[in-house]
Amino acid sequence: AAETLALWENTFPADRLEGYSTLLRSRLLMGTGKPERALRECGVLVKVNPRSAYAPSLLMLSAEAAQKLGRPEAARQAWRQVMSEYPESALAAEAGKALGNRQ
Repeated sequence: AAETLALWENTFPADRLEGYSTLLRSRLLMGTGKPERALRECGVLVKVNPRSAYAPSLLMLSAEAAQKLGRPEAARQAWRQVMSEYPESALAAEAGKALGNRQ
């Protein structure tokens, strides 16, 4: 999976800005026990392209990574950002539930 993703990103580098390949890469990093790198990847894309259709998903994944790293405030911040900046996303309700369960 990592090789295929790298090939895709090298062939179509502008696609990284859309966010989908970053989401896939971050999921791969989480699956291979690298939540710190996943958290960083997610954060970079959301900063570079906050209007990405994948931003809410990346923020939810970054919250998961933050939890695995024992950073509950970073997870809460990601959920708050989903709710405040992407209220139209179906993930906003999920973020609200996660936030409500952890305050």
